[in-house]
Amino acid sequence: MKHMRNITLAVVVGTIPFLAGCGSIPIVGAYIDPATRNYQADSELIQQRQKIAMEFNNRPDTDAWHEQRSKISLAMGDRVFDKDFGRVYDSLTLAASSLELKVSNMERTSGYISASGITLSPTEADTIYRQAVNEWCQQKGYDASVLDKQFKTADMANVGAMIDSGTMMQKYKTMQKTLTFQLVKMGDNQTKVKLRFADVYFPGEVEAYYKLVWRAVDKQIFVDQNIDGGVEKRN
Repeated sequence: MKHMRNITLAVVVGTIPFLAGCGSIPIVGAYIDPATRNYQADSELIQQRQKIAMEFNNRPDTDAWHEQRSKISLAMGDRVFDKDFGRVYDSLTLAASSLELKVSNMERTSGYISASGITLSPTEADTIYRQAVNEWCQQKGYDASVLDKQFKTADMANVGAMIDSGTMMQKYKTMQKTLTFQLVKMGDNQTKVKLRFADVYFPGEVEAYYKLVWRAVDKQIFVDQNIDGGVEKRN
């Protein structure tokens, strides 16, 4: 009796030519159902998003941003007010209160004020944070478009929602960003103020904070000036 042997054939997609060279015959290909194909594509998308989110949260800064922040601080960080030291100091403390900042240190003698809790409006914050992600991805060599791609399966869509562009910024958003004022008396009626921020990496956000704080300070000094003028007139 002849022995029978099991032979395993590898199935590939494609065609093979006739031996006579007259044409080709199709080979039956491996079939992957659409559901499985969609799941595989979503799995790859999840992995790409996770990689971006993990590195962004661990290293949310770049060399280019560091250089840009330095230039912004030089251009917008120092202001000179033609007011006496006491008036400027008091106005700064009131401005910090109007911004709902938590003041952790106030030293009138040294002219130092430290506070935390600086925030932008929700709409402006979301816009700036997404800009930050896009620029960060570009500088790090990642494709930011994967953060906007739609998932094909409902299960993966739920997972993706946990690491979308907004959620991946959550750690960055909740960091205790601080600011400091350093006042220097330059004369009887002239005071220099240095404003600096910590734990803020995206240059666009730094610039937005400078505008927000200085606007509040200018408004408070204007109000205090009118109050002081009114008191002088009544006297």
